[in-house]
Amino acid sequence: MVSLVTDFGHTEYLAAMKVAIWRECPECRVVDFYHDVLHGALLQGAHLLVKAVSEMPDAVHLVVVDPGVGTDRRALVVRTDGFTLVGPDNGILEPVTRGTNDLEVREISFPAEGASPVFHGRDLFSPVAAWLARGDDIGTIGRKVPSLMALPSYGFDRFGDRVMTRVVHVDVFGNVQTPVPVKAVEDLVDSDRNVTVWIAEEAHEARFVRTYGELDLEELGVLISSSGHLEVALREGPAAMLLGSRIGDEIAIDAE
Repeated sequence: MVSLVTDFGHTEYLAAMKVAIWRECPECRVVDFYHDVLHGALLQGAHLLVKAVSEMPDAVHLVVVDPGVGTDRRALVVRTDGFTLVGPDNGILEPVTRGTNDLEVREISFPAEGASPVFHGRDLFSPVAAWLARGDDIGTIGRKVPSLMALPSYGFDRFGDRVMTRVVHVDVFGNVQTPVPVKAVEDLVDSDRNVTVWIAEEAHEARFVRTYGELDLEELGVLISSSGHLEVALREGPAAMLLGSRIGDEIAIDAE
């Protein structure tokens, strides 16, 4: 199975990638995990990759959010803790590998027939993902390299009862998602304390809840999302619109 995360939308570019996969592995199942990453938004792409791996740990995860396509940035295969990643070395692959073991990183060799300098998703990444999905040896893909580029903006800081992070995704309901894992804030979200959400130096009153239905209509809440990350939500409304938040914005959550 190959999982796809891209910023292509449901366009001809996505179709071309699928054809390239099926040409090499006709029996491969392809899961369209998410294709509406904002163009070039590495933070958002990295978070959707984290979510894809949690849902399908045994899949080959192909991510193409690649503003540096055709430049000297490397094309990589990463294998660690049983899952496999294929994509550009621009930071998007790194967050999901944090805390894993036996990290193997290989630079993809370019095909002898060449590849379009503007569409590595079709000509480079898709065939490689298909080969790995059908069981080819990762050692045939290319040479080992010692590391992959980091994405330091994907993370958080905690100072007492204050959590500082960035908006990494806004889902279809307008919920504001962060990269803060539940294990980092269990003592906060299990409390009955109120909370203040800060964004763009504006304060918004909220409270910790377990699920959306515990909020009053149009009340702002902070909870743990289904992927296990800290999220800001609005009962029957888009929290992102209320907060005026966008991907990459700094956001702080203060427990009172």
